[in-house]
Amino acid sequence: MRKIIIGILILLAVVVIVYAFIPAVDKINSNIYINSNYNNVTRSLHEKHMWEQWWNEHHINDLIYEESNFALQNSFLNIAEVNIKESNSSGTSLITVLQLNRDSSIVEWKYNIHSSEAYNNKIKKYFRSKEIKKQFEQKLQDLKKFVEDPMNIYGLNIQQEKVKDSSFISIRTTLTAYPATEDIYNLVDQLSEYIQESGAKETDYPMLHVMQSNGRYEIMVAIPVNKNLPAKGNIQPKRMVLGNILVAEVKGGDETVRKGLMEFDTYVTDYGKNSPAIPFASLITDRRKESDTSKWITRLNYPVF
Repeated sequence: MRKIIIGILILLAVVVIVYAFIPAVDKINSNIYINSNYNNVTRSLHEKHMWEQWWNEHHINDLIYEESNFALQNSFLNIAEVNIKESNSSGTSLITVLQLNRDSSIVEWKYNIHSSEAYNNKIKKYFRSKEIKKQFEQKLQDLKKFVEDPMNIYGLNIQQEKVKDSSFISIRTTLTAYPATEDIYNLVDQLSEYIQESGAKETDYPMLHVMQSNGRYEIMVAIPVNKNLPAKGNIQPKRMVLGNILVAEVKGGDETVRKGLMEFDTYVTDYGKNSPAIPFASLITDRRKESDTSKWITRLNYPVF
Protein backbone atom coordinates (compact mmCIF):
# COMPACT_ATOMS: atom_id res chain seq x y z
CA MET A 1 0.00 0.00 0.00
CA ARG A 2 2.84 2.31 0.95
CA LYS A 3 4.56 1.65 -2.38
CA ILE A 4 1.35 2.48 -4.27
CA ILE A 5 0.98 5.77 -2.40
CA ILE A 6 4.63 6.64 -3.08
CA GLY A 7 4.15 5.77 -6.76
CA ILE A 8 1.08 8.00 -6.98
CA LEU A 9 2.93 10.85 -5.28
CA ILE A 10 5.86 10.48 -7.67
CA LEU A 11 3.48 10.45 -10.65
CA LEU A 12 1.73 13.57 -9.36
CA ALA A 13 5.08 15.25 -8.86
CA VAL A 14 6.09 14.45 -12.41
CA VAL A 15 2.78 15.80 -13.71
CA VAL A 16 3.19 19.00 -11.68
CA ILE A 17 6.77 19.47 -12.91
CA VAL A 18 5.82 18.82 -16.53
CA TYR A 19 2.83 21.14 -16.20
CA ALA A 20 5.04 23.83 -14.72
CA PHE A 21 7.64 23.63 -17.47
CA ILE A 22 5.28 23.37 -20.45
CA PRO A 23 5.00 26.90 -21.86
CA ALA A 24 1.62 28.57 -22.00
CA VAL A 25 0.53 28.84 -25.64
CA ASP A 26 -1.99 31.48 -26.67
CA LYS A 27 -0.87 32.19 -30.22
CA ILE A 28 0.22 30.16 -33.23
CA ASN A 29 2.42 31.84 -35.81
CA SER A 30 3.81 30.25 -38.99
CA ASN A 31 5.48 31.98 -41.92
CA ILE A 32 7.11 31.06 -45.20
CA TYR A 33 9.26 32.68 -47.89
CA ILE A 34 7.75 32.52 -51.40
CA ASN A 35 9.77 33.19 -54.51
CA SER A 36 6.93 34.94 -56.29
CA ASN A 37 5.46 38.39 -56.72
CA TYR A 38 3.21 39.89 -54.02
CA ASN A 39 0.30 40.24 -56.50
CA ASN A 40 0.43 36.54 -57.37
CA VAL A 41 0.23 35.49 -53.73
CA THR A 42 -2.65 37.82 -52.91
CA ARG A 43 -4.57 36.58 -56.00
CA SER A 44 -4.18 33.03 -54.73
CA LEU A 45 -5.81 34.08 -51.46
CA HIS A 46 -8.53 36.34 -52.88
CA GLU A 47 -9.84 34.28 -55.77
CA LYS A 48 -11.79 31.23 -54.63
CA HIS A 49 -11.01 29.08 -57.67
CA MET A 50 -7.30 29.63 -57.08
CA TRP A 51 -7.63 28.92 -53.35
CA GLU A 52 -9.30 25.61 -54.16
CA GLN A 53 -6.43 24.63 -56.43
CA TRP A 54 -3.61 25.13 -53.97
CA TRP A 55 -5.65 23.74 -51.07
CA ASN A 56 -6.47 20.68 -53.20
CA GLU A 57 -10.08 20.52 -52.08
CA HIS A 58 -13.34 20.84 -54.04
CA HIS A 59 -15.55 22.84 -51.65
CA ILE A 60 -14.19 26.20 -50.63
CA ASN A 61 -16.63 26.74 -47.76
CA ASP A 62 -15.81 23.53 -45.93
CA LEU A 63 -12.12 22.81 -46.18
CA ILE A 64 -11.18 19.88 -43.97
CA TYR A 65 -7.58 19.24 -43.11
CA GLU A 66 -6.73 16.50 -40.62
CA GLU A 67 -8.77 17.20 -37.45
CA SER A 68 -9.66 20.81 -38.21
CA ASN A 69 -12.31 22.43 -40.37
CA PHE A 70 -11.08 25.53 -42.24
CA ALA A 71 -13.37 28.02 -43.99
CA LEU A 72 -12.27 31.04 -45.98
CA GLN A 73 -14.43 33.82 -44.56
CA ASN A 74 -13.15 36.97 -46.19
CA SER A 75 -10.19 38.40 -48.06
CA PHE A 76 -9.14 41.98 -48.61
CA LEU A 77 -5.96 43.80 -49.57
CA ASN A 78 -3.16 41.50 -48.38
CA ILE A 79 -5.15 39.56 -45.75
CA ALA A 80 -7.33 36.44 -45.79
CA GLU A 81 -9.53 35.51 -42.83
CA VAL A 82 -9.76 31.77 -42.23
CA ASN A 83 -12.19 30.36 -39.67
CA ILE A 84 -10.99 27.30 -37.75
CA LYS A 85 -13.50 24.92 -36.17
CA GLU A 86 -12.69 21.92 -33.99
CA SER A 87 -14.93 20.34 -31.35
CA ASN A 88 -16.47 23.24 -29.42
CA SER A 89 -13.77 25.69 -30.42
CA SER A 90 -14.01 28.25 -33.19
CA GLY A 91 -11.81 31.21 -34.02
CA THR A 92 -10.55 33.35 -36.87
CA SER A 93 -6.98 33.10 -38.11
CA LEU A 94 -5.30 35.62 -40.42
CA ILE A 95 -3.07 34.95 -43.41
CA THR A 96 -1.06 38.06 -44.28
CA VAL A 97 1.10 38.65 -47.35
CA LEU A 98 4.09 40.97 -47.11
CA GLN A 99 6.16 42.07 -50.10
CA LEU A 100 9.84 41.31 -49.58
CA ASN A 101 11.23 42.24 -53.00
CA ARG A 102 9.65 42.70 -56.41
CA ASP A 103 9.86 38.95 -57.02
CA SER A 104 9.46 37.57 -53.50
CA SER A 105 7.04 37.63 -50.57
CA ILE A 106 6.63 36.53 -46.98
CA VAL A 107 3.35 34.89 -45.93
CA GLU A 108 2.42 34.76 -42.26
CA TRP A 109 -0.42 32.74 -40.69
CA LYS A 110 -1.50 33.78 -37.18
CA TYR A 111 -4.11 32.29 -34.86
CA ASN A 112 -5.07 33.28 -31.32
CA ILE A 113 -6.19 30.17 -29.42
CA HIS A 114 -9.39 30.84 -27.50
CA SER A 115 -10.31 29.25 -24.20
CA SER A 116 -12.91 26.56 -24.69
CA GLU A 117 -13.72 22.99 -23.81
CA ALA A 118 -11.38 21.90 -26.60
CA TYR A 119 -8.46 23.29 -24.60
CA ASN A 120 -9.53 22.66 -21.00
CA ASN A 121 -6.00 22.19 -19.72
CA LYS A 122 -2.54 23.53 -20.40
CA ILE A 123 -1.05 20.25 -21.59
CA LYS A 124 -3.81 19.55 -24.08
CA LYS A 125 -3.65 23.11 -25.34
CA TYR A 126 0.12 22.89 -25.84
CA PHE A 127 0.09 19.66 -27.84
CA ARG A 128 -2.93 20.67 -29.90
CA SER A 129 -1.26 23.97 -30.77
CA LYS A 130 1.72 21.99 -32.08
CA GLU A 131 -0.62 20.00 -34.32
CA ILE A 132 -2.32 23.12 -35.68
CA LYS A 133 1.04 24.78 -36.35
CA LYS A 134 2.07 21.68 -38.30
CA GLN A 135 -1.11 22.00 -40.37
CA PHE A 136 -0.38 25.67 -41.03
CA GLU A 137 3.14 24.86 -42.18
CA GLN A 138 1.94 22.13 -44.53
CA LYS A 139 -0.70 24.35 -46.14
CA LEU A 140 1.78 27.20 -46.53
CA GLN A 141 4.10 24.78 -48.31
CA ASP A 142 1.20 23.91 -50.64
CA LEU A 143 0.64 27.62 -51.30
CA LYS A 144 4.35 28.14 -52.02
CA LYS A 145 4.47 25.26 -54.49
CA PHE A 146 1.37 26.54 -56.27
CA VAL A 147 2.32 30.21 -56.52
CA GLU A 148 5.92 29.64 -57.59
CA ASP A 149 4.71 27.91 -60.78
CA PRO A 150 3.78 30.61 -63.38
CA MET A 151 1.48 28.10 -65.10
CA ASN A 152 -0.89 28.23 -62.11
CA ILE A 153 -1.04 32.04 -62.12
CA TYR A 154 -0.80 33.05 -65.76
CA GLY A 155 -1.60 29.80 -67.56
CA LEU A 156 1.84 30.04 -69.20
CA ASN A 157 5.12 28.23 -68.61
CA ILE A 158 7.19 31.41 -68.77
CA GLN A 159 10.95 31.12 -69.24
CA GLN A 160 13.57 33.81 -69.62
CA GLU A 161 16.07 33.30 -72.42
CA LYS A 162 18.54 35.31 -74.48
CA VAL A 163 17.60 36.75 -77.87
CA LYS A 164 19.29 34.57 -80.50
CA ASP A 165 18.63 36.57 -83.66
CA SER A 166 19.48 40.21 -84.21
CA SER A 167 18.67 40.64 -87.93
CA PHE A 168 15.13 40.62 -89.33
CA ILE A 169 13.18 41.75 -92.31
CA SER A 170 9.59 42.89 -91.87
CA ILE A 171 6.51 43.96 -93.75
CA ARG A 172 3.37 45.78 -92.60
CA THR A 173 -0.21 46.19 -93.75
CA THR A 174 -3.50 47.43 -92.35
CA LEU A 175 -6.86 45.62 -92.50
CA THR A 176 -10.40 46.37 -91.37
CA ALA A 177 -10.78 42.93 -89.74
CA TYR A 178 -8.52 40.63 -87.76
CA PRO A 179 -6.11 38.99 -90.23
CA ALA A 180 -7.08 35.60 -91.61
CA THR A 181 -4.51 32.87 -92.19
CA GLU A 182 -4.32 33.82 -95.87
CA ASP A 183 -3.58 37.46 -95.00
CA ILE A 184 -0.72 36.48 -92.70
CA TYR A 185 0.92 33.99 -95.03
CA ASN A 186 0.62 36.31 -98.01
CA LEU A 187 3.02 38.58 -96.12
CA VAL A 188 5.18 35.63 -95.03
CA ASP A 189 5.52 34.51 -98.67
CA GLN A 190 6.62 37.98 -99.77
CA LEU A 191 9.38 37.96 -97.16
CA SER A 192 10.47 34.38 -97.94
CA GLU A 193 10.73 35.21 -101.64
CA TYR A 194 12.90 38.23 -100.90
CA ILE A 195 15.16 36.20 -98.58
CA GLN A 196 15.76 33.61 -101.31
CA GLU A 197 16.46 36.29 -103.90
CA SER A 198 19.02 37.84 -101.55
CA GLY A 199 20.86 34.58 -100.90
CA ALA A 200 20.07 34.74 -97.18
CA LYS A 201 18.58 32.08 -94.90
CA GLU A 202 15.66 32.10 -92.49
CA THR A 203 16.91 31.30 -88.97
CA ASP A 204 13.60 30.88 -87.14
CA TYR A 205 9.82 30.83 -87.56
CA PRO A 206 7.78 33.74 -88.99
CA MET A 207 6.84 36.35 -86.38
CA LEU A 208 3.49 38.10 -86.10
CA HIS A 209 2.36 41.23 -84.27
CA VAL A 210 -1.20 42.57 -84.51
CA MET A 211 -2.31 45.91 -83.07
CA GLN A 212 -5.89 47.16 -83.14
CA SER A 213 -6.63 50.89 -83.28
CA ASN A 214 -9.78 52.78 -84.27
CA GLY A 215 -11.44 49.70 -85.70
CA ARG A 216 -8.48 48.81 -87.89
CA TYR A 217 -5.77 46.16 -87.50
CA GLU A 218 -2.13 46.95 -88.17
CA ILE A 219 -0.23 43.75 -88.95
CA MET A 220 3.50 43.30 -88.93
CA VAL A 221 5.14 40.07 -90.05
CA ALA A 222 8.89 39.53 -89.66
CA ILE A 223 11.35 36.72 -90.29
CA PRO A 224 14.79 36.42 -88.65
CA VAL A 225 17.64 36.05 -91.14
CA ASN A 226 21.32 35.15 -90.97
CA LYS A 227 22.59 38.48 -92.29
CA ASN A 228 21.55 42.10 -92.64
CA LEU A 229 19.47 42.81 -95.73
CA PRO A 230 18.64 46.18 -97.30
CA ALA A 231 15.12 47.56 -97.62
CA LYS A 232 13.13 46.82 -100.76
CA GLY A 233 9.79 48.49 -101.39
CA ASN A 234 7.55 47.89 -98.38
CA ILE A 235 10.00 45.35 -96.93
CA GLN A 236 12.09 46.89 -94.15
CA PRO A 237 15.06 45.59 -92.13
CA LYS A 238 14.82 45.38 -88.34
CA ARG A 239 17.41 44.92 -85.63
CA MET A 240 16.97 43.49 -82.15
CA VAL A 241 19.31 43.84 -79.18
CA LEU A 242 20.66 40.47 -78.01
CA GLY A 243 19.21 40.91 -74.53
CA ASN A 244 16.68 39.04 -72.43
CA ILE A 245 13.40 37.71 -73.73
CA LEU A 246 10.50 35.96 -72.01
CA VAL A 247 9.07 33.01 -73.94
CA ALA A 248 6.14 30.63 -73.56
CA GLU A 249 4.37 28.25 -75.91
CA VAL A 250 0.60 28.06 -76.27
CA LYS A 251 -1.58 25.61 -78.14
CA GLY A 252 -4.74 26.90 -79.81
CA GLY A 253 -6.11 29.51 -82.16
CA ASP A 254 -5.97 33.30 -82.32
CA GLU A 255 -7.99 33.79 -79.12
CA THR A 256 -5.53 31.62 -77.19
CA VAL A 257 -2.64 33.69 -78.53
CA ARG A 258 -4.35 36.99 -77.63
CA LYS A 259 -5.13 35.76 -74.13
CA GLY A 260 -1.55 34.55 -73.70
CA LEU A 261 -0.14 37.93 -74.70
CA MET A 262 -2.49 39.64 -72.24
CA GLU A 263 -1.24 37.35 -69.46
CA PHE A 264 2.32 38.21 -70.49
CA ASP A 265 1.43 41.90 -70.06
CA THR A 266 0.22 41.13 -66.55
CA TYR A 267 3.40 39.19 -65.76
CA VAL A 268 5.63 42.03 -66.99
CA THR A 269 3.66 44.55 -64.91
CA ASP A 270 3.71 42.33 -61.81
CA TYR A 271 7.47 41.99 -61.91
CA GLY A 272 8.20 45.59 -62.89
CA LYS A 273 9.94 44.71 -66.13
CA ASN A 274 10.30 47.01 -69.13
CA SER A 275 10.20 46.06 -72.78
CA PRO A 276 12.58 47.55 -75.37
CA ALA A 277 10.54 46.11 -78.25
CA ILE A 278 7.04 44.95 -79.08
CA PRO A 279 5.96 41.42 -78.08
CA PHE A 280 5.34 39.01 -80.94
CA ALA A 281 4.13 35.51 -81.76
CA SER A 282 6.33 32.98 -83.57
CA LEU A 283 4.18 30.77 -85.81
CA ILE A 284 5.66 27.34 -85.14
CA THR A 285 2.79 25.52 -86.83
CA ASP A 286 2.28 26.30 -90.50
CA ARG A 287 -1.37 27.26 -90.25
CA ARG A 288 -1.99 26.69 -93.95
CA LYS A 289 -1.19 23.01 -93.52
CA GLU A 290 -3.14 22.50 -90.27
CA SER A 291 -6.80 23.56 -90.32
CA ASP A 292 -7.51 22.43 -86.75
CA THR A 293 -6.77 25.52 -84.65
CA SER A 294 -6.60 23.45 -81.45
CA LYS A 295 -3.37 21.95 -82.82
CA TRP A 296 -1.67 25.24 -83.61
CA ILE A 297 1.51 25.79 -81.59
CA THR A 298 2.66 29.38 -81.15
CA ARG A 299 5.63 30.67 -79.20
CA LEU A 300 4.97 33.96 -77.45
CA ASN A 301 7.99 36.26 -77.17
CA TYR A 302 8.31 39.31 -74.92
CA PRO A 303 11.63 41.23 -74.96
CA VAL A 304 12.47 42.63 -71.50
CA PHE A 305 15.20 44.30 -69.51
